[in-house]
Amino acid sequence: MLASFFPWFLYLIAWVCTYFAVQDGMPLPSTLLHYVVIFNGGVQGLWAAIGHLIFPQQTAKKIGWQSNGFQTEIGFTNLGIGVAGVLSYFHIGWSEGLAVFIIVYYGGCAYNHVKERIMFKNNAPCNSGPMLYSTIVTVVTLIICIK
Repeated sequence: MLASFFPWFLYLIAWVCTYFAVQDGMPLPSTLLHYVVIFNGGVQGLWAAIGHLIFPQQTAKKIGWQSNGFQTEIGFTNLGIGVAGVLSYFHIGWSEGLAVFIIVYYGGCAYNHVKERIMFKNNAPCNSGPMLYSTIVTVVTLIICIK
C-alpha cells in the first residue's frame, strides 16, 4: 500500500525543488513543469519500469489485472519516460515535449483505470486510490504549466 503513495512523495519533492528555484528568480510554471517531468516522469517512470519488467506478476496483481505481454510494452514505455525524464535535468529543453507525452500517456492510463473502476469494480491498490489520483494531479499540473 505504501507504494501507492510514492508518486505523491515525488510530487512533493518537485514542489520543494520548485519553491527553492522560484526563490532564486525562476518562473513558477516552467520550473514546476520541469521538476514534475524529472520526478513524476523520470523517477516514477524508472520505478514503474522496474515493476512491469522485473516483477510483472506482482505488479499486475496490484493493478487488478492478469500478467501478460502488456507489461513488457508498458515497462519499456515507462523506461523511456524514466530515462528521458531524468536526462531532462541536464537538458531543460526536453521538459516541455516530454510533458506532452506524459500528459497523453498518463491521461490515457487514468482514463483506463477510471473505466476499470466503474465497469469492473476494480479497486486494486494500483488501479484506484492514491495512485490514480496522483496520476490525474500530475496530468492537470502539467497541462496548467505548459506554455
